[in-house]
Amino acid sequence: MLKGLQVGLNYPVLPVQKPIPTSVNFEGNEFKVPNKNIYSLDAGYPKSSVRILHTNHIRGNNVVVVEVSSVTYNPAKNQLEVFKSIDISI
Repeated sequence: MLKGLQVGLNYPVLPVQKPIPTSVNFEGNEFKVPNKNIYSLDAGYPKSSVRILHTNHIRGNNVVVVEVSSVTYNPAKNQLEVFKSIDISI
């Protein structure tokens, strides 16, 4: 299991909001409220720092798309865990 630097926060990390359109007819954008089931968990999010999104073959070569998160967020503790390095084996 990875261990990173624990950083306490003064304010909670809120969910990503929809972008605000630059249209004259824009009537407002509903604020996305944090899900209480998720924000009460005492565990880091995302659960895994590395995940394979998909694999493919291009011109005879194997291609792997990997998502790497160098930070996890624990909403119950309002704390970030920051990783200086992550080893990945494919």
